[in-house]
Amino acid sequence: MEAHITEDPNSDGYTTSWTAFRPAPEHVHIEPEFNFQNMGNVATSVSNADKFYSELANAEYLDPINYFQSPIDLDSDGSQLGTTIQAVYQRETQFTIDNMSVYRPLLTDTLSPAPIYIVFRGTSTIFDYFRDLNILLDYSGANPISLFNSEMTSIYNTLKSYITTQNRAIHIVCHSLGAMYGIHLLHSLIIQESPNLDHIESAFKLTMFNPLLLSDDATQYFRTEALRTYAKTNINIHSIRGDFLSPLLTRAGVGKVHMYDNTTPPVVDETDFLLGTWLSEVLGTQARSSYLNDDNHKIAIFGGNATGLQQYVLVNPLAESSKQ
Repeated sequence: MEAHITEDPNSDGYTTSWTAFRPAPEHVHIEPEFNFQNMGNVATSVSNADKFYSELANAEYLDPINYFQSPIDLDSDGSQLGTTIQAVYQRETQFTIDNMSVYRPLLTDTLSPAPIYIVFRGTSTIFDYFRDLNILLDYSGANPISLFNSEMTSIYNTLKSYITTQNRAIHIVCHSLGAMYGIHLLHSLIIQESPNLDHIESAFKLTMFNPLLLSDDATQYFRTEALRTYAKTNINIHSIRGDFLSPLLTRAGVGKVHMYDNTTPPVVDETDFLLGTWLSEVLGTQARSSYLNDDNHKIAIFGGNATGLQQYVLVNPLAESSKQ
């Protein structure tokens, strides 16, 4: 299935038209392209593990965290919390991509389920606003030069040899604009790296909070029949109803979508949503700024206070200050 964006004056902007689609006979069971679950109150429904992932995402907006202890119990499947073995993570300082951090567990056992975390933040700097505009102009067909595609090629080429060398599971965590980077990186990893790795497909996970997702090659890849089962197990979306990005999930939702009740009045009407109107509003500086600062959109709404991470400082026991 392929999406085409065309300008339609009758719909106040751009509309999505679909090709290569035929309705299935009534007796044929069609599995949903993604799972949807109403979660209720965000304050009481976010799991401790997902709260930890939101803390990682929030840390990307703050000063770098060089060492922290994961609350994930390494004796479990990675989704439960415990107190048995909890890895200390180190931020990999060789990567200088401004909207991304990579965290590696300080463990020599590569059979451990402790993953490498690759974290992308959302819009924070003036350059991020330019990234936003570039992606939306790409999608509307009005952009002659794609900064995003160039960035993704650079990010993938930067990470691919590191990921292969580390030979660990990969868990990508992202918020808002960062979700576009996260899902495109996952798309590239599975298509291009999986044949070369022992830990294929099931070891690549993606967690997104209030994501910017558009109906493009990456999202449609994970909505295909061949990838749906993988996606529903390994891709998790957490979104607040009424956040300005939440209506996009009807076209670009993948995996398992956890939808929480809004805590402040919604900024978009999901029942009367037009993609063209949305694009024109978000491309406007004033509306976009207010949307990004809305409490429904901020990563903190998921409990993502980076001060909740148990941080460590590396101490040299041979340093003069430590000698008796």
